[in-house]
Amino acid sequence: GGGVLPSAALRAALVFVVALAQTSASTALAAAGSLRVEPRTQTVAVGQALTVKIVQNADVATLGAQTNLKFNPAVIQITSLQVGPAYQDAVFLYGIEQDGSAASIEAAIASANRSGVLRNLTTFFTPGTGSMPPGDTEFVAIGMTGRGAGKTALELVPLDPVPLQPGS
Repeated sequence: GGGVLPSAALRAALVFVVALAQTSASTALAAAGSLRVEPRTQTVAVGQALTVKIVQNADVATLGAQTNLKFNPAVIQITSLQVGPAYQDAVFLYGIEQDGSAASIEAAIASANRSGVLRNLTTFFTPGTGSMPPGDTEFVAIGMTGRGAGKTALELVPLDPVPLQPGS
């Protein structure tokens, strides 16, 4: 609808914080590498655009990275998804077949904005085609827009052991 938002709503700030879910699997892998969201916290206004980056850090050369990103779609919406510069020649996957979100970046974004989970962010080099040196590497950049007042965590969680069905 074409309603007018009260000025207080226009001034409302959105805040997101980063939370990394810990599981026995991610803890076991922590010695070899980790993923983090940058910036760690941010305040944005309703309608304001921002970009967050998922940064990979590894102690050894790696072939890729993968994760899910959870967020509150009532507070922020994803607008773009771009693989990091160092992974331009790698395979880039997103979404899942079961809900059609693997069909395109646009389908993955649309599904995420409905469910609050950007699923199966994966990039990798096939053996013999390249690798990432140890240290920090930008895995993916995610464009977002503030949608509503409130707080949301941007939570990196391991891939689902069993694909979720649509609507779950």
